[in-house]
Amino acid sequence: MTEKKYEIIIIGAGPNGLQIGAYLAKAGLKVLLLERRHECGGGLATEAVT
Repeated sequence: MTEKKYEIIIIGAGPNGLQIGAYLAKAGLKVLLLERRHECGGGLATEAVT
């Protein structure tokens, strides 16, 4: 297994996590974004209600 190094680790891929992750990556930092669900977006993610 290869070891990977990150400068920033963000817990949570909701709107704020996605925004700051994109901002920091664009600034040239190595970012790891972790989310417990299978989709990103937090409260913005939707699914059908039956």
